[in-house]
Amino acid sequence: MISLLNTRPQPQALTQAIEQAWPAQVRVIEAPLQKLVSLPLLPEPHQQFSWQTADIWVFVSANAVAFFHHALQAQDLSGPPPSVALVAVGQATWQALADLNWSGLQPLPASFDSEGMLALPVFNQVANKAIGIVRGEVGRDWLAEQLNLRGARVSFYPVYRREALPLDVSAWQTWLAPIASNQACVSCNSCCYWVLLTSQENALIWWQHYQAWCQSHPQTRELGVLSLTANVAQCLSDCGFKGQQRVCENASQSSMLKQLSQILGDSLVEERKS
Repeated sequence: MISLLNTRPQPQALTQAIEQAWPAQVRVIEAPLQKLVSLPLLPEPHQQFSWQTADIWVFVSANAVAFFHHALQAQDLSGPPPSVALVAVGQATWQALADLNWSGLQPLPASFDSEGMLALPVFNQVANKAIGIVRGEVGRDWLAEQLNLRGARVSFYPVYRREALPLDVSAWQTWLAPIASNQACVSCNSCCYWVLLTSQENALIWWQHYQAWCQSHPQTRELGVLSLTANVAQCLSDCGFKGQQRVCENASQSSMLKQLSQILGDSLVEERKS
């Protein structure tokens, strides 16, 4: 068994997927490091939103879809007209848009990242087209930069921001509680305690919490980190973290589950997925 600290702002979906896949092999403890706070759809109160301000709307996460939809409802605005295209960065984001029954939803990209989205046919001819990117207050700019190079006019629509939460002492106590000897992990190089970190900002907050925890718990157990991207892993290494790190292939939930299966040494991962 391993003990996993799930630090996502809205951790329930991932926790459920892990518990369904490995009910007796992974102990999941939810301890969000940040909370999501909604932002107005447009910066000026007197401004009126219009779908027609962009030819293509890109949604970078299911959270972006949810907060954007909530903002539309607050202004009694309807879904998009057939003339605009909607692009989702990943499967969960795509499903969130599909559940709204909005028109113009494009097929899923081959890979669940900005590079995968850029390869979609809808981006083949974007010169002089307006593209709106719906995301959080802070996000990756690579896709926007590439679209600008292709002649597109890109605007960001931040619909939520993240606020740091204090150290959840109770959750950490549960996370680092002893694992029974008959359940101890034997396939992950003796490291049974792991934390999932999904952004560089997330990593910096966790590192502060980790240092605070170590001050009051000098005999802290050996920890491993499951990083969503290589940048997250590098950020934590730069902070001084010396423990094991595993990096996901992309930002999808399936990639996180794949890394967990490798940590567990589970050779039956494909059977479990099916």
